[in-house]
Amino acid sequence: MGVVFLNGTTSAGKTRIARALPPILDPLHLRLDIDDGFAMLPLHLNNAPDGFFFDIDATWRGSVGRATLTAHADSAAAIARSGIGLILDEVVLVADIRAEWFALLAGINVFRVGVYCAIKELERREGARGDRLIGQAHDQFGLIHREMRYALGIDSTTRTPEQSAAIIAAAYRADY
Repeated sequence: MGVVFLNGTTSAGKTRIARALPPILDPLHLRLDIDDGFAMLPLHLNNAPDGFFFDIDATWRGSVGRATLTAHADSAAAIARSGIGLILDEVVLVADIRAEWFALLAGINVFRVGVYCAIKELERREGARGDRLIGQAHDQFGLIHREMRYALGIDSTTRTPEQSAAIIAAAYRADY
Protein backbone atom coordinates (compact mmCIF):
# COMPACT_ATOMS: atom_id res chain seq x y z
CA MET A 1 0.00 0.00 0.00
CA GLY A 2 0.96 3.59 -0.27
CA VAL A 3 0.11 7.12 0.72
CA VAL A 4 -1.35 9.86 -1.45
CA PHE A 5 -0.15 13.04 0.27
CA LEU A 6 -2.07 16.15 -0.84
CA ASN A 7 -0.53 19.48 0.15
CA GLY A 8 -1.91 22.91 -0.61
CA THR A 9 -3.26 26.10 0.87
CA THR A 10 -6.52 26.36 2.68
CA SER A 11 -9.41 26.49 0.16
CA ALA A 12 -7.31 24.90 -2.63
CA GLY A 13 -9.74 21.98 -2.88
CA LYS A 14 -7.68 19.28 -1.16
CA THR A 15 -10.47 17.93 1.00
CA ARG A 16 -12.93 17.61 -1.86
CA ILE A 17 -10.26 15.90 -3.97
CA ALA A 18 -9.40 13.59 -1.04
CA ARG A 19 -13.08 12.66 -0.70
CA ALA A 20 -13.28 11.87 -4.44
CA LEU A 21 -10.27 9.52 -4.37
CA PRO A 22 -11.39 6.48 -2.27
CA PRO A 23 -14.11 5.29 -4.67
CA ILE A 24 -11.64 5.20 -7.57
CA LEU A 25 -8.59 3.79 -5.77
CA ASP A 26 -8.17 0.07 -5.50
CA PRO A 27 -7.33 -1.36 -3.02
CA LEU A 28 -8.91 0.46 -0.12
CA HIS A 29 -7.43 3.78 1.00
CA LEU A 30 -8.52 5.54 4.18
CA ARG A 31 -8.62 9.34 4.41
CA LEU A 32 -7.12 11.52 7.12
CA ASP A 33 -6.65 15.27 7.10
CA ILE A 34 -5.21 18.12 9.12
CA ASP A 35 -8.70 19.08 10.27
CA ASP A 36 -8.89 15.67 11.99
CA GLY A 37 -5.81 16.71 13.96
CA PHE A 38 -7.40 20.00 14.95
CA ALA A 39 -10.67 18.26 15.84
CA MET A 40 -8.95 16.05 18.44
CA LEU A 41 -8.53 19.04 20.74
CA PRO A 42 -11.35 20.28 22.97
CA LEU A 43 -12.94 23.48 21.68
CA HIS A 44 -11.49 25.61 24.46
CA LEU A 45 -8.01 24.97 23.00
CA ASN A 46 -8.90 26.43 19.59
CA ASN A 47 -7.51 29.95 19.29
CA ALA A 48 -5.83 29.46 22.68
CA PRO A 49 -2.14 29.86 23.56
CA ASP A 50 -1.70 26.20 24.57
CA GLY A 51 -3.63 24.82 21.59
CA PHE A 52 -3.98 26.16 18.08
CA PHE A 53 -4.18 29.77 17.07
CA PHE A 54 -5.13 30.40 13.47
CA ASP A 55 -3.24 33.35 12.07
CA ILE A 56 -3.36 34.59 8.50
CA ASP A 57 -0.06 33.09 7.38
CA ALA A 58 0.25 30.07 9.65
CA THR A 59 -1.24 27.98 12.40
CA TRP A 60 0.62 28.74 15.59
CA ARG A 61 0.90 25.83 17.95
CA GLY A 62 1.09 25.90 21.70
CA SER A 63 2.53 22.93 23.60
CA VAL A 64 -0.73 20.94 23.57
CA GLY A 65 -1.44 21.91 19.96
CA ARG A 66 2.03 20.82 18.87
CA ALA A 67 1.72 17.51 20.74
CA THR A 68 -1.66 16.98 19.04
CA LEU A 69 -0.16 17.55 15.58
CA THR A 70 2.60 15.09 16.42
CA ALA A 71 0.00 12.52 17.52
CA HIS A 72 -1.91 13.15 14.27
CA ALA A 73 1.21 12.56 12.16
CA ASP A 74 2.22 9.51 14.22
CA SER A 75 -1.22 7.96 13.77
CA ALA A 76 -1.11 8.64 10.02
CA ALA A 77 2.28 6.90 9.81
CA ALA A 78 0.93 3.95 11.83
CA ILE A 79 -1.99 3.59 9.42
CA ALA A 80 0.36 3.78 6.44
CA ARG A 81 2.61 1.09 7.94
CA SER A 82 -0.37 -1.19 8.72
CA GLY A 83 -0.80 -2.20 5.09
CA ILE A 84 -3.87 -0.04 4.46
CA GLY A 85 -3.60 2.71 1.85
CA LEU A 86 -3.94 6.27 3.07
CA ILE A 87 -4.92 9.62 1.61
CA LEU A 88 -3.52 12.56 3.57
CA ASP A 89 -4.90 16.09 3.16
CA GLU A 90 -2.42 18.47 4.74
CA VAL A 91 -1.23 22.07 4.90
CA VAL A 92 2.55 21.92 5.38
CA LEU A 93 3.83 25.46 5.82
CA VAL A 94 6.89 25.27 8.03
CA ALA A 95 10.18 23.37 8.04
CA ASP A 96 9.69 21.47 11.32
CA ILE A 97 6.37 19.99 10.20
CA ARG A 98 7.75 19.16 6.74
CA ALA A 99 10.78 17.40 8.29
CA GLU A 100 8.52 15.48 10.67
CA TRP A 101 6.34 14.20 7.84
CA PHE A 102 9.35 13.19 5.72
CA ALA A 103 10.90 11.31 8.66
CA LEU A 104 7.67 9.57 9.72
CA LEU A 105 6.87 8.41 6.20
CA ALA A 106 10.41 7.32 5.31
CA GLY A 107 10.38 3.85 3.78
CA ILE A 108 6.73 4.12 2.75
CA ASN A 109 5.63 4.61 -0.85
CA VAL A 110 4.45 8.25 -0.66
CA PHE A 111 2.94 9.88 -3.73
CA ARG A 112 3.16 13.60 -2.99
CA VAL A 113 0.73 15.86 -4.81
CA GLY A 114 0.95 19.64 -4.80
CA VAL A 115 -2.56 21.08 -5.05
CA TYR A 116 -2.34 24.46 -6.75
CA CYS A 117 -5.05 27.06 -7.29
CA ALA A 118 -4.97 30.56 -8.72
CA ILE A 119 -4.89 33.22 -6.03
CA LYS A 120 -8.10 34.94 -7.18
CA GLU A 121 -9.97 31.63 -7.04
CA LEU A 122 -8.49 30.86 -3.60
CA GLU A 123 -9.75 34.21 -2.35
CA ARG A 124 -13.18 33.61 -3.87
CA ARG A 125 -13.46 30.15 -2.29
CA GLU A 126 -12.21 31.39 1.07
CA GLY A 127 -14.86 34.10 1.17
CA ALA A 128 -17.63 31.78 -0.04
CA ARG A 129 -16.88 29.15 2.60
CA GLY A 130 -17.61 31.45 5.50
CA ASP A 131 -15.51 29.39 7.90
CA ARG A 132 -12.02 30.59 6.98
CA LEU A 133 -9.89 33.45 8.19
CA ILE A 134 -9.96 35.85 5.22
CA GLY A 135 -6.47 36.37 3.85
CA GLN A 136 -5.08 33.06 5.10
CA ALA A 137 -4.98 31.40 1.66
CA HIS A 138 -3.31 34.46 0.17
CA ASP A 139 -0.60 34.47 2.81
CA GLN A 140 -0.07 30.70 2.62
CA PHE A 141 0.26 30.92 -1.16
CA GLY A 142 3.98 31.78 -1.12
CA LEU A 143 4.84 29.32 1.67
CA ILE A 144 2.94 26.13 0.99
CA HIS A 145 5.04 24.53 -1.74
CA ARG A 146 8.43 25.74 -0.49
CA GLU A 147 10.93 22.88 -0.27
CA MET A 148 8.28 20.27 -1.04
CA ARG A 149 9.01 17.59 -3.63
CA TYR A 150 6.02 16.35 -5.59
CA ALA A 151 5.38 13.42 -7.90
CA LEU A 152 2.51 15.44 -9.37
CA GLY A 153 1.17 18.96 -9.33
CA ILE A 154 -2.55 19.44 -9.89
CA ASP A 155 -4.23 22.76 -10.64
CA SER A 156 -7.66 22.79 -9.02
CA THR A 157 -8.56 26.27 -10.26
CA THR A 158 -10.99 25.09 -12.94
CA ARG A 159 -11.05 21.31 -12.53
CA THR A 160 -13.76 19.59 -10.54
CA PRO A 161 -12.58 17.53 -7.57
CA GLU A 162 -13.55 14.40 -9.51
CA GLN A 163 -11.42 15.44 -12.50
CA SER A 164 -8.47 16.16 -10.24
CA ALA A 165 -8.95 12.86 -8.40
CA ALA A 166 -9.03 10.94 -11.70
CA ILE A 167 -5.72 12.49 -12.78
CA ILE A 168 -4.15 11.79 -9.39
CA ALA A 169 -5.43 8.19 -9.31
CA ALA A 170 -4.08 7.45 -12.78
CA ALA A 171 -0.65 8.87 -11.95
CA TYR A 172 -0.60 7.11 -8.57
CA ARG A 173 -1.44 3.75 -10.15
CA ALA A 174 1.31 4.28 -12.74
CA ASP A 175 3.81 5.16 -9.99
CA TYR A 176 2.67 2.43 -7.59
